[in-house]
Amino acid sequence: MVKAAAAKTSGAGKSAAPAAPATPPRGDSASGAASGTASGPVSGTPPTASTGSPPVSSFSPNAGSGASPASGSGSGSSASSVAGSAAGSSASSVAGSNTGSVAGSASAGGSSGGSSTPARASGAKAGGSRAAASRSSGSRAALPLGPLVKSVVKLAYRARRPVLLEGPTGIGKSELIAQVAEELGLAYQVLDLSLLEPPDLVGLPVIENNRTSFAAPLALPQDGVGILMLEELNRAERYIQQPALQLLTARRLHQYQLPDGWMTCAAINPEHDEYQVTPLDPALRSRFLNIAVRADRVEWLAWAHAHSLHPAVLELAGEQDRFLEDVPPRTWTYVSQVLQAMSPGEIGEPRLLHAMLCGYLPTAWSEALAAKLESLVGRGGLDVAAMLRSYHEDAGLRQSVAELVSQGKTDALEMIWLRVHEVVSGPEIARLIGRNEFRLEAFERLLQDLPGDFRERLQDEFSQQLSALPLVHFRADDAIARDYPGSPLSTRIRQLAADPAKRHRVRLMAFAVCRHLEQHPKVFELRRNNSAMLSLGVFLQHVEPFAGPLRELARKLELEVKSGK
Repeated sequence: MVKAAAAKTSGAGKSAAPAAPATPPRGDSASGAASGTASGPVSGTPPTASTGSPPVSSFSPNAGSGASPASGSGSGSSASSVAGSAAGSSASSVAGSNTGSVAGSASAGGSSGGSSTPARASGAKAGGSRAAASRSSGSRAALPLGPLVKSVVKLAYRARRPVLLEGPTGIGKSELIAQVAEELGLAYQVLDLSLLEPPDLVGLPVIENNRTSFAAPLALPQDGVGILMLEELNRAERYIQQPALQLLTARRLHQYQLPDGWMTCAAINPEHDEYQVTPLDPALRSRFLNIAVRADRVEWLAWAHAHSLHPAVLELAGEQDRFLEDVPPRTWTYVSQVLQAMSPGEIGEPRLLHAMLCGYLPTAWSEALAAKLESLVGRGGLDVAAMLRSYHEDAGLRQSVAELVSQGKTDALEMIWLRVHEVVSGPEIARLIGRNEFRLEAFERLLQDLPGDFRERLQDEFSQQLSALPLVHFRADDAIARDYPGSPLSTRIRQLAADPAKRHRVRLMAFAVCRHLEQHPKVFELRRNNSAMLSLGVFLQHVEPFAGPLRELARKLELEVKSGK
């Protein structure tokens, strides 16, 4: 079991605060402080669990500042200061709720000891941060990263006007522009200005006929249609900012002209004391379509579900209104990726889990997530390793899964699916098969009891695991053997193809034959082997509707497949 919040790394003098309840703890509990004032650079103070649907996002001027009007100044962003979507594209976009991280130290005081609602931070620094952010964005209301911002960017592309996105770090600004490019069928190119020297952007001088011209860098587009994204505009040195702004607004640098089919975009962080940035001149800002943006929890949750983030992260995000105020989306994505790479035994090791979570999250949020992990494991209470070994024989395991399904505990079922998915999609399945700890009968019996979407995704992964071929008693060259037509193997394949619960076996066979032909050392001889071409034709008929990729490969290899009976 995960010992949520109770774990501390070795050598620490005091024990941590008790396990996080439904409402995460306040302040920096790792220090043992009970005063309610967060100590240390970043403590994080999660809110009470929300009830019902998340609140409608507020479009007040302060919303664009990086500080939530409802919460004042929250804790700073995590030490890693990274978050958001992992480069996947999704129509739902990437973002989180209310605002990104804000400046200042979070004060948890001001409420009674038994209160489940943390006090909101206040003070001159919080107000100053909001005011500075408002100045930087021209008091524009921040829009949640999502469909509305996408629509505005698409309009800007049609008009070929440069766009400036301003918002906290790690909320998914660049990812949203990449999604727009994908949805419009455009190329997408990124230049990180903080890494460039002037020649990287302006080009090197070339003297011809006693006249100087500049050779445009390869990084700049020469033709086609697309979006050119300039990152870190207000973190770049002045000598990079000037040519970058010329490219953004005038669409040219010396002799270089941005192709007509391209639009420029830039992303910046707010100009207040939380970020070390170089303020942009108001005259330059006026040349952009300025969009102040913020993370939106609802939009980010839709993206996170579509990209199968860890169930504990998804559940915590669904419960906590302030989920993205202290920690940006990209960091939660990184946390999810590490959790998915951990085995159940590693997640159950308190010191290891505590050290990993605290490497990304403020203490209070790491404790809240650890408690959520413990809750999920407790609700599942199932040994996935035992499932893959003996689920078809163990009535107790089957009854436990049936109860989770009947009670609608999708979070616990998702934990089971996640662990099984890790096995069948990676190298671990080969090790388990070698030790006789992955039995096909157990796996297929489990598939029958899981919800349809979980079952189909596991079947997809299994059907591309060549290491599982011994389990289906098939060799790829069997399909082109002279005696395949009418053989017991051909009869068995036809029977499997007719059984929806076992068709993943047939898909695996078709995939294996496809890979075998791709790597065949004597394709020329194979073309001339009429019996092999006849056998392959019969096999293709037996593995429909999974024969598409194999037929396409046969055409590329110029194999004249014979139609069989």
